[in-house]
Amino acid sequence: MSKITDLSNSEYPDYFWMTQAILDKSKTPFYRHSPTGKVEYVNHAASQALGYREGEMVGLYPWDFDPDFKPEHWPNVWERLKRHEIVHIITRHRRKDGTFIDVEVTGHYISNGTEEFSFTFVQDITERKAAEEMIRKKESYSEFDR
Repeated sequence: MSKITDLSNSEYPDYFWMTQAILDKSKTPFYRHSPTGKVEYVNHAASQALGYREGEMVGLYPWDFDPDFKPEHWPNVWERLKRHEIVHIITRHRRKDGTFIDVEVTGHYISNGTEEFSFTFVQDITERKAAEEMIRKKESYSEFDR
């Protein structure tokens, strides 16, 4: 795959369309956040994972669906992203119906010189956390087997 340097090339609209289609159709929830943290884009998987209708999450902020992420956390996260750090957060997200899922959030900083944003993807780790808890419980009872 070649690096895109000349956006006037007629093949790139197809390339951008394909990239957008991949994001939209992905089963992995993707979010685009502005420098203030506002959600500017979510794919179908992100909306579905949290029980929102298409487009309903645009305009929200992470703290609107992550009860452990406070608005005052965003400036520090944004600065870390701008230093080109990949930010990983293990947290939980609140669905529209009030239930929670455990998630791992990974954010990246992207800038094209005129605009900047965080491109974030989320993985549901609810089952993994439940399995880890089951292992911990089994290990704690194993001391009685001696």
